[in-house]
This record gives sequence, structure tokens and C-alpha cells, in this order.
Amino acid sequence: MIARSLLLSALLLTAATASRAADESTTGPAGAQAFLEQVYQTVEQIPPLGEPAIYDLSLRRLLDEDARLNEGFLGALEANPLCDCQDTENFHAVVKVARWKTTTAIAHVQIENFGRREELTINLVFEQGHWRIDDIIPPRGPTMRKALEKSNNRIHHERRLKD
Repeated sequence: MIARSLLLSALLLTAATASRAADESTTGPAGAQAFLEQVYQTVEQIPPLGEPAIYDLSLRRLLDEDARLNEGFLGALEANPLCDCQDTENFHAVVKVARWKTTTAIAHVQIENFGRREELTINLVFEQGHWRIDDIIPPRGPTMRKALEKSNNRIHHERRLKD
């Protein structure tokens, strides 16, 4: 009777644990994986910078500064950094968290779009109880963070020269 009760308790605990799906607030690689999978399920519907909740605070500040400096015109980023694209067709992404520590993770995202395959590397941070994107590293060119920093600094410098 006790063994039967223990077995039933173990089965219920296993079912409860399995039903609690990992999400962006789950620490560790499962949370990072779940966060990026959710981001890539909606990448076709959101504008490149339209969802600030996916970027960490420092990257959001760079994005906000880019928008302010460019006064509503196209800024440093000419494509959606999540897919390194402007449009999507038959879009598919496979996310794999490759390395992680307590508050950081590195993921690789294999993307297929318009029949073209590409891989991005994404640096993640666990910030204020949620996983967020800290930087996106395309196969060529500067990282998202570097492109924003360079553009923002250039505009600041040009405006100082004019004053």
C-alpha cells in the first residue's frame, strides 16, 4: 500500500513537472531555449525592433538612441536583426542553446528563408527575471550592438562638428 502511494506520488510529481513548461523566466538553458523559440515563432509578424521586451536594457537604450538620432528615418539596422532579412517566405528557424552560465547563454539559430540558409549567434542575458537578447552576431558584418554603437557615435561626432 505504501509502495503504491509512493509510486502514485512520483507519477503525479513527474506529470506536474512536465506540464510546467519552461519559459523566458526559467533559469538555465531550458529557459533560454524556450525564450528564443518563442521569439522565432513570431519573427515574421513583428517589425525588426518592434518588440523591446526581447532585448536587454543596454541594447534597448542603443536602439532608442538610434531612433532618436535618426529622427524616424532608417537607422543603423537595415534589416531585421533576428533573421538578417527584410522579408520572410517559408521562414523556419532552429534554435540551439550551445553554452550557458547562471545569467548568460549563447545560442545558435539556423535560419531558412527564401530557400537561403544562414546561422546567427545570439548572446543572451538573464535580466530582471527574464531571458533577453544582449547581442546578435550575423555571419558577416558587425554585431547588432557594434552597428548601433558605431552609428550612434558617428552621428554624435558629426553633430558636434556642426556646432
